[in-house]
Amino acid sequence: MELSVSLCMIVKNEESVLDRCLASVAHLVDEVIIVDTGSTDKTKEIASKYTSKIFDFEWINDFSAARNFAAEQATGDWILVLDADEYIDEENYQEFVDGLKEDNGQFDTYGVKIINFTGLYGEKLIQNHH
Repeated sequence: MELSVSLCMIVKNEESVLDRCLASVAHLVDEVIIVDTGSTDKTKEIASKYTSKIFDFEWINDFSAARNFAAEQATGDWILVLDADEYIDEENYQEFVDGLKEDNGQFDTYGVKIINFTGLYGEKLIQNHH
């Protein structure tokens, strides 16, 4: 079963972390959608190394509105949502895609475990399900 995955991201002033994120995932997805909510740094310049699908969205204090706008731009069968300070483990991502192919359209949503390194030196871990 062929399927396509769109990465949709909402960003603002993420120049310090965006390159790491996109380098980990851009080659794995079929398209990258970046929705910028008013960056004043080099966020859009960095994003342009990975995609031409960069959209401006006026921030109205509503993540849902920005997220829905990003989803409207996507053409993939599935949408992967990441924050700029997250990145993908390629082996884990491939297991996810294999699972999508094997489910034959049985499921509409998948969840993943996100591991966040916190603390001054990243010495603590927090796990979230997304």
